[in-house]
Amino acid sequence: MGRKSREWKEEVLSYFSIAEWKEFVKLNFKAFDRYTRDQCREARKYFKGNEIEETSLRDALRYCLENETYSMKNLIDSYKYFKCNKERKFNRKVVSKGNFPETSLNIVEVNHIEVMKPDVKIYEGMINGGSL
Repeated sequence: MGRKSREWKEEVLSYFSIAEWKEFVKLNFKAFDRYTRDQCREARKYFKGNEIEETSLRDALRYCLENETYSMKNLIDSYKYFKCNKERKFNRKVVSKGNFPETSLNIVEVNHIEVMKPDVKIYEGMINGGSL
């Protein structure tokens, strides 16, 4: 005979000692009472024995709890999203486009994202009747 639901629940609860994990898992079991084993298998498949980045997991847990999305699949997808965003580095090359001369652009870096900022003098000249 297979494992009992109680055994599955105890195993999944033991994966992390994070308070949000305990809360999420309990709400998961309540929301998917009929599918407890399926939910536990999903958690085991993704979380057991894998290196999990705790900050991204906490972010994913908070997101799921705030939005009342208690399925393991939603948690896993949210975790992947937060982990990917944390690891992503934005190194984009700035290219001048349009009618603006390349010298009129300033590059401003904010959180590793390069942003083009046109020189305001061009717009002031246009408003005052001048031309480029």
